[in-house]
Amino acid sequence: MIDNGTSLSIYHTGFVSLPTITTTFTLDNVLYVSTMKKNLISISQFCATNDASVELFSSFFHVKDLRTRAIFLKDITKDGVYGWLAARPGSSILAFSPVKTTSSNWHHRLGHPTFPILKHVISNNQLAFSSPLTKDFSCNACLSNKSHTLSFSISSLNSTQPFQIIFSDV
Repeated sequence: MIDNGTSLSIYHTGFVSLPTITTTFTLDNVLYVSTMKKNLISISQFCATNDASVELFSSFFHVKDLRTRAIFLKDITKDGVYGWLAARPGSSILAFSPVKTTSSNWHHRLGHPTFPILKHVISNNQLAFSSPLTKDFSCNACLSNKSHTLSFSISSLNSTQPFQIIFSDV
């Protein structure tokens, strides 16, 4: 029954899988109503089935792991409705961060790629960053790992004792 008192016929019941990049959510006891134009999700049933929590904000929402609080999914509202837009078949789901980070942090997060690879990944995936992407940034980890020999400082130790070699017959 919907809010105006009209009854809708349920044709089938079943379950649905909602895949994301990090996990696949399931919904049990899904009702198929052919006259419904939009799919509706019971948040309490979703959270109980998937050990998850949902946080609603004015323009987006998060789906989080209940134990670790890790974000599984972030999506936006459209026309004031919290829609599971990224989980629709045929669309890709991307991981977004609401805070812009530096290109140096992207370099670290992506496993210290070379500058051309970093530039390619950032531009192709439209990753947001707060500082300009410059070729001359330096990474201490990369510099240390590319160093084949360590230089020694010049020693200033001087000995006043003569050097002796002692041989012994054993």
